[in-house]
Amino acid sequence: MTHVSTFGEVREELRAIIASGDAALMIGAGASVSSGAPASQDLCVLLRNKYKGAHLGADAKFLDVGTAICDSPQYGRLNLVRFICDQFQNLSPSPAYKQLPRVRWRALFTTNYDDLIEQAYKSPARVQSL
Repeated sequence: MTHVSTFGEVREELRAIIASGDAALMIGAGASVSSGAPASQDLCVLLRNKYKGAHLGADAKFLDVGTAICDSPQYGRLNLVRFICDQFQNLSPSPAYKQLPRVRWRALFTTNYDDLIEQAYKSPARVQSL
């Protein structure tokens, strides 16, 4: 039987790895929700409401929604990019994001559209620059 560790069981090991400066951080889209960004499901609803002419299915996933809008002659990719940029334009880093620059990361990766990491790293409390 495989044992799955709980956070409590690995907390000290994680703390030591992070403190050593040898940890890489990967931040995905869910992290931005704490700063007011829409979750992917919410963004799909916004896109369905804005781009009704693209005939987007109610159960279509984000990739399928984006592809259908890009492929639609009445909307296109540029229109979609502008709309998505508008959704992420006025975000500010959450308290969790503001803690990131206080740790020395070996590497930091993100798949996010927003610039919350870059904003957080403008803090004078940062221990490294991007």
